[in-house]
Amino acid sequence: MTGEEAKSQGISEAKEQEITRQELVERVSEHVNRILRRNLYELKLDEKQTFRLLRQKEELRRYLKEAGTGNLQVKEYLITFIQEFLLNGMKMDEEMIEHTFFFSEKGRKQTSVKFDILLFLYGEQYGSEALERLIEEHGLLSGTENVITEQQVDAVYAVCGRKLRFIEQIELLSRKIYAYYKGLGAIDEIRDMKIDGVSGGVSGKEGTYHSAWIFYHGRSVWLPFLDFEREEEVERIARNLCRYHQPGEISRKKGYLVHEMADHARVVVARPDFSENWMFFVRKLDNIPEVSLKQLVTGEHAEIPVELLKWLMKGCQVTAVTGMQGCGKTTLPTAMV
Repeated sequence: MTGEEAKSQGISEAKEQEITRQELVERVSEHVNRILRRNLYELKLDEKQTFRLLRQKEELRRYLKEAGTGNLQVKEYLITFIQEFLLNGMKMDEEMIEHTFFFSEKGRKQTSVKFDILLFLYGEQYGSEALERLIEEHGLLSGTENVITEQQVDAVYAVCGRKLRFIEQIELLSRKIYAYYKGLGAIDEIRDMKIDGVSGGVSGKEGTYHSAWIFYHGRSVWLPFLDFEREEEVERIARNLCRYHQPGEISRKKGYLVHEMADHARVVVARPDFSENWMFFVRKLDNIPEVSLKQLVTGEHAEIPVELLKWLMKGCQVTAVTGMQGCGKTTLPTAMV
């Protein structure tokens, strides 16, 4: 059997059984490796074509190194690359995509998949404000509980969810493959939303890899339907988060790292033995509201601390702003300066 025949047979078999996420990630990885290892001079193309392919090859290599660091241009480039591979390399069609891990009968029943589809649909209309719109329009955090439950997501999907068109399925599937290939796994799309931040490996169900949290309007909110599935995945994401500009390796000797991402989001990563397990905190700084000190400091005699803070800044005095998580430690200095 020739290589092409074996490939065709593999595609035919894939249409008949569920194609797992790991299989798709491996297929994309193999495709990338073939491109990067290929000797273009063996193709005997003219100088202009060879130069163009060499430039594309180096561009792909550079973008792979920058993936998962908060650079949205890099992310969109790689997602488009994966889309082209699915359509042209794997010859994926409407029948085949219904057998992938995400759109199979089993996959569509998962709350995490329903959430991803809702976020995708809202993203088409609202962009990076998709998560905020989803939460506010359906009152997902209207109560006092700091959790968005599976039942809430299922209920919203029953009202707003719909079957995606083929081109939408290809784009969403490409985003999920990217997330687990070079991205940030279960929180890849959430990290890019206009929220205060996101964390993982902190607390949740039994096993720290069942822990995905967002920081939303000063509240820490647990998303129990999102799962990192294994400790190694949390480690992979944590290492990705602190790769921007290569700040140095996080090791047992240096068990934590405070760094920033390409979009200036602040990152704190910790690992054993410094902490019990791998964990990360991402604080987004592009969603800080522009407010004045008078809006932040209210109540009787509020003018006194407001004036004090103003003169501390005018006098260039060293000033510490402390407090618990989500209390406004970043918002206050922004208003002060």
